[in-house]
Amino acid sequence: MTRRSTGTVRKRGDVWHVRYYVDGQRFEESAETGDERAARSLLAQRRREIADGSWKAPHARTAAARVEAARESLEAAIAAAPEGAPITLSRYLDGWTMRRREAGVRNARAEAQWFAMYVTPTLGARSLASITRLEIKDLVDGLTRTTSKKTGRVLAARSVLHVYRTLATAFADAVLDALIAASPCTLKTRKGELPKKRDGSSTWRAQAVYSLAEAEHVLTDPRVPADRRAFCALELLAGLRANEACGRRWRDYDASAEPLGRLTVATQADGADADRDTKTGDVREVPVVPALASILDDWRRVGFPLLFGRHVEPDDPIVPTRHDMTGRSFRNPATTHDRLLEDLKRIEARRVPHAQHSMRATFLSRLEAVGANMAIARRATHAAPSDVVGGYIRTSWADLCREVGKLDIEIRRAAKVIPLHAAKASNGGSYGGSDDAVSEEAANQVDRDGPRWIRTNTRPVMSGEL
Repeated sequence: MTRRSTGTVRKRGDVWHVRYYVDGQRFEESAETGDERAARSLLAQRRREIADGSWKAPHARTAAARVEAARESLEAAIAAAPEGAPITLSRYLDGWTMRRREAGVRNARAEAQWFAMYVTPTLGARSLASITRLEIKDLVDGLTRTTSKKTGRVLAARSVLHVYRTLATAFADAVLDALIAASPCTLKTRKGELPKKRDGSSTWRAQAVYSLAEAEHVLTDPRVPADRRAFCALELLAGLRANEACGRRWRDYDASAEPLGRLTVATQADGADADRDTKTGDVREVPVVPALASILDDWRRVGFPLLFGRHVEPDDPIVPTRHDMTGRSFRNPATTHDRLLEDLKRIEARRVPHAQHSMRATFLSRLEAVGANMAIARRATHAAPSDVVGGYIRTSWADLCREVGKLDIEIRRAAKVIPLHAAKASNGGSYGGSDDAVSEEAANQVDRDGPRWIRTNTRPVMSGEL
């Protein structure tokens, strides 16, 4: 159910901006005017749109306008092509990537970046219909010698193949659009025209897993903020992808399920879209092992109220962002990896290759190491196999809990518990329990992170006063 929004207007320089909240998430947009009355009129319009269900987030409106402009440009170019100038590859790719974004293709933004960095500088000005197979081969040969600006190393074979295959998909669509007769992307790996699929380094995968001691260190070191320890626990102890961990709400967690708690993974957060389908579109039920249950319980009772000044509600993200301190806004998956690298440096831990995704690898690797039946345990992290037999197999919840329950990552701590009287639920109650308690370690953690405002029924107090 959509919450009623509130909002304000404020002036920045000579231009007024409107700010409002929808389902606890803050949105701000420029009114593009120096007239305060016009800004207040825009805010009232947004409120009406939210009430009647026609509201769209600012980024969605901007994206829709760009897609429509790209479509009109492409259609105009197609109409003018027979008599006028031919469609260039750059123009076609711009319209193609816009259509991909509109269709919700996950990698559409990355594809546009690949084209901008590696394709259009070489072939962008060429006519779409004039590009030959030899030119595509020369492009791929050049990519295999290109140095990545991010890593300073030559592009890995996987990266070259990503660029080529995305370009091949674009040309295939151009054939379907009747813009060209045949695609020039017909290179073959067996002829040596394409690199074989392999990693840039042959050793990084063996290193891309946390040892048992490293995993326990990340989850228990008090120098890592409590909210980020809870976020890491969802990845290390439940095998969730970063987007899936960002998108989990408390209502997804059934702590009363037997024999282990149940975490339902049906959606993921992707930027402003908090309820996007999972990567494969499947719905999974993940057993919550005792170590994860303990961390989530401490975070619900202690960490969340201490940080946000209220108790959790069912629709709240399990680990919200600190950006607006409402406790209702989702983390941005794009920044979680950088925060993890900061934490690893803070606790003087090894920088694990692909540090965030390696947590998911660690979850599965630890299960295999302790003798879990991986044909069953993998159902916690992946959809059923796509073969005919896999579609008929039904794994029972008890069997899945038995295998995942073998995970041997433990949480060791000893914290004194003291009453917390400042954090009161905004609605006078709490979700999942009403025992107000906070560990001394958690209070000290907030103090180390800096003062945080705690909302009370009487006056705001600083966390240092608790």
